Amino acid sequence: MRRLIASFALAAILVPVEAAADDEHDATITVTGYTGITTAQRRVPTQLTIAQRTAYRTIFLAIDAGRYAAAQTALAALPDGPLHASALAQLFLARGAGRGGVPADWLAANTDLPQAPRLVAIAARGSDMPLLPAQRALRSVSFTPAIGPRSARGDGARDAETIARLKPLLAADRNIDAEAIITAAAPGLSPEVAAEWLERVAWSSYGAGDDLAPERLGRAAASGSSTWSALGGWTAGLAAFRRGDCGAAASAFDGVSLRFGAEDI
Repeated sequence: MRRLIASFALAAILVPVEAAADDEHDATITVTGYTGITTAQRRVPTQLTIAQRTAYRTIFLAIDAGRYAAAQTALAALPDGPLHASALAQLFLARGAGRGGVPADWLAANTDLPQAPRLVAIAARGSDMPLLPAQRALRSVSFTPAIGPRSARGDGARDAETIARLKPLLAADRNIDAEAIITAAAPGLSPEVAAEWLERVAWSSYGAGDDLAPERLGRAAASGSSTWSALGGWTAGLAAFRRGDCGAAASAFDGVSLRFGAEDI
């Protein structure tokens, strides 16, 4: 009788729980008793003893100084520790694997070390040191026709006079004086000559590290329709980008692509 009563009581307890589990699929489970990571758990355990730190430091300094025999002797006298394999790897690489070789059992046991791929390659080649990149002679390449637009032909004495004044100034990197001359003379020059020399002064100023003048002169050159005008817009974009104004740079580059998209610049 007692067993029967206990069975009914257990059934009365279990049935509501199963029904609740079926009806509440998204029930929240609360975990209690979690205290998080303690300060002691966060503390990284000491990997080396003070004696090991001193010994390994002495060994690595000896390897860096080229005192390989002293490093090997000190390493042999030191009990096997966390940096033993790394120190041996550095010693093998520093003195050349061909001098004594790299033991095959050491390679097999330390394939996870950063130095392992180099040591395996050295051992496979049987060479003392890794092969260095071969030095190759540089050859000059000439392009025909020359890259760049042709110089504009002046229509009159004003063009020729302005060009004659600008050439020595640009040759002497007197960009400020050149800008003053081309800015004053541009309205009276032929459009092609004005665009060319606005761009030339802009590019010279850009090469000298100026950003404001190249952008100003480049945009003035870009108002024309020649290849020099396209180059002026490009120089203005480069100058704006270098001074950090990405919006102005994008505007200048977009102008080049929209107006001179068919030009090979």
